[in-house]
Amino acid sequence: MRNRHFRISAISLLAAAVLVYATWQLQLHRIRMEENISVVAPRQFIQAGTVITSDMIGVVRLPRSAFRQEMLTDPQEAIGQEAAVPLGRHEPLLAWKLGRPHLHPGGGRATFHIPKSYILSISSGIRAGDRVIVYASGPDGMSRRLFEEEIVVASVKSAAWTEVEDVPSSRPFLVPMSDRQHLDEARKDATAPIDHINLNLTEEQWLELDRLCASGQARLVIAFSRSYAISAEEEDRVS
Repeated sequence: MRNRHFRISAISLLAAAVLVYATWQLQLHRIRMEENISVVAPRQFIQAGTVITSDMIGVVRLPRSAFRQEMLTDPQEAIGQEAAVPLGRHEPLLAWKLGRPHLHPGGGRATFHIPKSYILSISSGIRAGDRVIVYASGPDGMSRRLFEEEIVVASVKSAAWTEVEDVPSSRPFLVPMSDRQHLDEARKDATAPIDHINLNLTEEQWLELDRLCASGQARLVIAFSRSYAISAEEEDRVS
């Protein structure tokens, strides 16, 4: 009988200890979830294509339960990067919304507006910051790729000289997609047709292009590069 009481007491003590431990763990988890964490956020609205500087960003405090892995916690990770999409004021900054600056010419390049008379066709999916392949289309089998390297697009504009941007598409909301896929789907629709294009070219590239097109020997075919899609797939695999 004594042994039986001893076992019952031991089991009761063990059950009480387990209950206390579980309650403590639950409270600890709740405290952690209620803790705030600092994340990077813009101090003001930032347009797409803007290179981020230290005065544009700060930190905001969020409950740890609202924190997402892609949120930036160190301002240095954002400084010098370029906004790939518009960034809202005090909106936690996500890593996928930033990229290396490329809209501004560098490495001995300048931004050249390509005259409409020089152009035969432009891929409709092209947006500022994309890389494109430029072909010279000429008569009697003279067509060729004009530049071996891919060219960075500085801007694409409509006939009204407004920047051609993406408009929200209803399709991405029908199926689960990553943020990058949403961005890719959105570019299938645009605010206006592309009527003007500016490219970042070296002086030698511009002179070659101008010589061919101004003389009427060729017109340009500007094609969207596969490099963008490949990099997007690689990012999705990494994430």
